[in-house]
Amino acid sequence: EAVLAPGPVRHRRRRAAQLARGEPTDPHLFEHRRLDGSVRLVEAYSTPVAFDGEQAAQTVLRDVTQEVAQRRELHRSEARFRQLAEQTSDFISRHDAEARYLYASPAAQRLIGHAPEDVIGRSAFDFIHPDDRARVRAQQVAALSGETVRFEYRLLHNDGHAVWVETTGRVFETPEGTFELMAATRDVTERRAAEAALRRERDLVATILDSVPGIFYLLDAEK
Repeated sequence: EAVLAPGPVRHRRRRAAQLARGEPTDPHLFEHRRLDGSVRLVEAYSTPVAFDGEQAAQTVLRDVTQEVAQRRELHRSEARFRQLAEQTSDFISRHDAEARYLYASPAAQRLIGHAPEDVIGRSAFDFIHPDDRARVRAQQVAALSGETVRFEYRLLHNDGHAVWVETTGRVFETPEGTFELMAATRDVTERRAAEAALRRERDLVATILDSVPGIFYLLDAEK
């Protein structure tokens, strides 16, 4: 077996100086070729010890090939996610189990009047209308139990007005074993206004028909 890439000379010299001072070395990675020809990524660190009255070093090696591959894939997935999130008109966000923002797409500025970086670390409930918070909390509990949820409520814009939105969300487990909520939120204010106007029109027609005496017939002009 052979070490393929022990690292830059300056790094090896720094680790040797750490051991000479009686300090443990910083963990470092290198590639190692096994007898079967496969290459593994190894993490190593050394601790100074005394052996037969002489100063020596105890080195611990750990195969991190799979761990590093998973981390790199996660980074690629996050990059793809951010690229898609920044292209959509929906407000895409990620939250921890306490509903704090971990990520907010640029659509946050348009929807609630806050720059994405201004909401990171804050609770989503800081931006939810007080009258809707209990209902949204119930949806959060449902999502944390494994359900995919979809619900409507009001967000508070930075200038003070309320915005009706629809959010679709679900929980996923991260490689670290924690749980995060992914949410897509869109403005439905105009849709709700149109639905309300249609209901008022139907109610008006029904009121007119109920108030006029007599019998009405609907006739087909072609018959």
